[in-house]
Amino acid sequence: MDEVIRRGKAYIDAGADMIFPDGLTSLLELERCVKEIAAPIHYNMSAIGVSFYARLSQLEDMGVAIVSNPGGLLRSALKAMWDYAQGFAAEGTEFMIKADKEFDSHPTGNLHAFVGFP
Repeated sequence: MDEVIRRGKAYIDAGADMIFPDGLTSLLELERCVKEIAAPIHYNMSAIGVSFYARLSQLEDMGVAIVSNPGGLLRSALKAMWDYAQGFAAEGTEFMIKADKEFDSHPTGNLHAFVGFP
């Protein structure tokens, strides 16, 4: 942790706007970064890797500037693709029709409008 703190401070001295101390394994390590590095801290709370889970309220109270969860997004997307592929393999076009109906009331239902190109 001493090296993480030393590097974080050096990056700030060199002009960095934020520090992303990846690979932290405890709330105490993250707390130390927030207290000892005079810069916003970005915490990667990933479901993949060594990151620990903490309540968002704890992280907010501690002063963490940004919390990301890319592993959760990736795993959710992979699960959805797997489930869709299995349904399509088993039921074919009937599955596609059923799946399309589920999108009718979902915010991403009209993909073109969702991405800003209606």
